[in-house]
Amino acid sequence: ATRRAGRGMRGVDEGGAGSGGRCGVAQLRARAAGPTSEESDHFMVERPETEFRRDRLTWVAYVMLAWFAYLQAAPGLVIVHLRDELGLSYSAGGLHVAAFAAGSMVAGVAAAWLERTVGRRSLFWSAAVLMGAGAVGLTAGRVAAVTVGSVLVMGVGGGLLLVTIQAALADRHGALRAVALTEANVAASIAYVVLIGVLSLAAAVRVGWRAALLVSLVVPAFTWWANRRLVIDAPAASRAAQP
Repeated sequence: ATRRAGRGMRGVDEGGAGSGGRCGVAQLRARAAGPTSEESDHFMVERPETEFRRDRLTWVAYVMLAWFAYLQAAPGLVIVHLRDELGLSYSAGGLHVAAFAAGSMVAGVAAAWLERTVGRRSLFWSAAVLMGAGAVGLTAGRVAAVTVGSVLVMGVGGGLLLVTIQAALADRHGALRAVALTEANVAASIAYVVLIGVLSLAAAVRVGWRAALLVSLVVPAFTWWANRRLVIDAPAASRAAQP
């Protein structure tokens, strides 16, 4: 009887060991086959975004920032012509550059309030209109008061446009906003080189520096027409974070 009981216990042990071995083999095979569909979905949800995508809003922001940079650099490059045409002193000429900086400071102070009041989309296009109107005034002015005032308007519109573009890119790309802002700065640098080339071409064909500024107004006009239904509004979280 004792021997039979011993054999029974050994059978149970062997059966348990066999079952455990089969379970272990099954687990190893499952691990080798890779994660299940449920596990893959879980990993995909928690995986941070690592691919930078340039959507329509991103390209619009790049184009408009390049246009901003084009006009931002214009006063410093055309002031020589203004001094000759209007008989301005060096001090009066320097006021044009200072006026743009002053306008940008005003824009920086008012940008958050204006965005809360009128919305980011309206502020974006209104700022472009304001900067364009200042450029027209600069080309049409025949006295220092008009040209300096026009550059001040350019500074306000340009500052508002710059702040809005940076906020839109930051909200759109989140953790990858540094990539978007870097590419936007590259576009601005290219625009500065383009301005020098256009001014040189305008002088060569004798159409004057005013044509070089006025022809740039085609850029915001066409960009607005092609993207007038584009959503540029700030997300709810961004609006709530504004003071």
